[in-house]
Amino acid sequence: MDNIKCKTIASRCYCSAMVWLWDIRQTWTTLSLFLFETNAKECSKWIVEKKNKKKKKKKKKKKKKKKKKKKKKKKKKEEEEEEEEEEEEEEEEEEEEEEEEDDDDNDGEREEEDLGERQKEEKEEQEICYRRFIRIVFMLRRRCILNDKVAYYLLCIFRNSGFLHEATDA
Repeated sequence: MDNIKCKTIASRCYCSAMVWLWDIRQTWTTLSLFLFETNAKECSKWIVEKKNKKKKKKKKKKKKKKKKKKKKKKKKKEEEEEEEEEEEEEEEEEEEEEEEEDDDDNDGEREEEDLGERQKEEKEEQEICYRRFIRIVFMLRRRCILNDKVAYYLLCIFRNSGFLHEATDA
């Protein structure tokens, strides 16, 4: 493929991938299927679909096991949380008494702390998305679903968008 075709394919992949990437719960297989289809490899589609069917069966079995484990863990966590909540309520009552005295001074500080925490959470979510995107591109390149040139241009677009710097800074 020539460079122009590779660039257009990469840009299409990138735009759709970013839409999917914002939904962290989205699986890698749907993204890899899309990237594969835009790259137009004939034989790989059948292989990917076959792998997906096997993965779905395994996932169903794992989900059943996980649900049982989660139920047990939830019961334990709920008991622990109830105990912690009681302790926290006692601490909060003590803190509220102290806060009433210093209420005017602390309001601005709390808002700043809340904003800082929100920004950290957003950066963590973005970092997860960005790392996942890079891993997917390399994984698809290794499996020959993505052409080397398309993978290169896809990462170039990713790098030029500024997301790569944010992911590495965080």
